[in-house]
Amino acid sequence: MDWDVIVVGGGIGGASAALFLTAQGLRVGVLEKERLPRYKACAGGLPQQAQSLLPLSLEPVTEVVVTDVIYALRREKQVRQSLYNRPAIMVNRADLDYYVLQQSEADVVDGAAVSEVQEHDDRVCVRTADGHSYQARYLIGADGANSRVARALGLRRGRTMGAAIEAEVYPPTEVMARYRHTALFQFGAVRWGYVWIFPKRDHLSVGIGAFGKPTSQLRETLWQEMAALGVPMDGASWRGHPLPIHLQAEQLHTSRCVLIGDAAGLVDAFLGEGIRYAMLSARIAAESILNGNIAGYSERIRTEISEGLAPARTAARAFYGFPNLCFWCVARNPNLTRVFLDLVAGDITYRQLVRRLPLLFVQSLLAAR
Repeated sequence: MDWDVIVVGGGIGGASAALFLTAQGLRVGVLEKERLPRYKACAGGLPQQAQSLLPLSLEPVTEVVVTDVIYALRREKQVRQSLYNRPAIMVNRADLDYYVLQQSEADVVDGAAVSEVQEHDDRVCVRTADGHSYQARYLIGADGANSRVARALGLRRGRTMGAAIEAEVYPPTEVMARYRHTALFQFGAVRWGYVWIFPKRDHLSVGIGAFGKPTSQLRETLWQEMAALGVPMDGASWRGHPLPIHLQAEQLHTSRCVLIGDAAGLVDAFLGEGIRYAMLSARIAAESILNGNIAGYSERIRTEISEGLAPARTAARAFYGFPNLCFWCVARNPNLTRVFLDLVAGDITYRQLVRRLPLLFVQSLLAAR
């Protein structure tokens, strides 16, 4: 047998799974369809909770440390807020994913697009498009929103997809200085989503995400909003990618295979974030394999991820349904901003946020008076 575990996909979920498994002495093979390192369309922001999931220093791949956030409502209003003791780090996903993969010391086969997955009583067999075959005792599907592994296993037949478009922009020095340690979230330009600006060492990652009904106007809207913010988009390369929005718990395993990250549909319905859930599901998958309890994997995802993410849809309906009111509350009530920062940092869950919203709204009304 080639390995103990085959990981399909070399993104941050697959790389993290490989790292966790090889640390415990398992032989792991990673099959990645692209040549490595490969570009990954992603804003690249890592909140503290995501940073803490990996047992290694991320300093070698840290581009910028973000200490401040600007919340904007369309082009009309802005609120700047310090992150206090919760700085986020910015990374380029190509660098982060490849770095974690290298640290795992797993066997990596790139340019290996999976074409077939067969599950047997004692092993899993994988065939790639170039005609090679591999075998292992277990398999982890980490091959993204349109997971071929999920289709082969008959999992995740119904999916809800959002969409995002991102561009890497190299603006004038004065524009870079404006966002040197500051990220921007702009609401109201797109329904059920937002526009962002995230700083990197020598450029800005700008993008737009829509987490409700798909729209064909994302690229045009992003161009217009960046022009209004003074961020020139001339010559920028555009990348689009689907966002598998998490709405409810579902079956994510078979007898010898599990799905993680985007392949498992673990993307936040409010913020469109998936990195921390890719890492967390990778850890749960690794522990399930090491403990010989794959049968309990989907239940652990339900209790440790889904129950926390389910109310994100409620928060999204409240915020994106009434952006003017919600932004007014944020501007009036610093406590609401701090609660939002707690959410992004992973210190509270969406369930806790939703429970606090009525009181925070009342506080905003009292502040206005």
